[in-house]
Amino acid sequence: MHKSFTLIELLVVIAIIAILAAMLMPALFKARVKATEISCKSLMKQYGIASMLYTSDSDGFFPDVRTCLLPDKGFTSYIDGYTTLSEKLARCPNDGGTDSLGRTGKFTYDGKTIKVTIGGTVNLSDSASPITGGTASFWQHQSAVVNQEPSRRVQWTDYQKPDGGEINGPIISTAKAGNQSYNLQNTLKEFAFRHDGKVNAAYADGHVGHVKIHVAVTNGGHDLADGVQWYFPGNTKYPFGPRQGNPPFADNFGLSYQ
Repeated sequence: MHKSFTLIELLVVIAIIAILAAMLMPALFKARVKATEISCKSLMKQYGIASMLYTSDSDGFFPDVRTCLLPDKGFTSYIDGYTTLSEKLARCPNDGGTDSLGRTGKFTYDGKTIKVTIGGTVNLSDSASPITGGTASFWQHQSAVVNQEPSRRVQWTDYQKPDGGEINGPIISTAKAGNQSYNLQNTLKEFAFRHDGKVNAAYADGHVGHVKIHVAVTNGGHDLADGVQWYFPGNTKYPFGPRQGNPPFADNFGLSYQ
């Protein structure tokens, strides 16, 4: 004789499935976050290797952050499969929060505009760095005194466009110098600590690691928590500098990196 499920038995089965699903969801979410972080680091690794190859073929000068994504001038030719301007190359796979906040940068070339969520720091060359009354070129050479510890110098990292800000390429500005009281900031500016309070980073020696911020952040690592200030990385501190100056160079307060 065929026995059917009773309503109570059916409800018990549904309840068990719901409980199991609730138990699995956090693990699945963590796995998904970890997977996108690994994908981002893989992309950063390509940036690091391409930068080293470009530097080797350019008499020791680092890529220009203003033109790095251009197929005919930048370093994309050193990355397999990217012979044209590509949004896939310019975006972190975990930048959904950046996009939803409206903070993806934009880069336009030959009539094509792409979104950008990976940025270059002052540890790269900059052909049009803003100065009083105009711009100046800073061509970073790997033999310069500021580049004596390439394993501590971040060149590429997670980027966001600050509220109201504009971008002309994937450029991260670290204009202020030093951990002084006047350098306290109320915004993370171009840095997006979207990987659980960390930014993934490609260093000047080609290795990939991360930089972790040690103050409270919110909005998925895109903003400082209410009432929090931090010392914005200046251009005479590691890991996001220095661009100029003389040693010894100190580590930036409030950040740790590997």
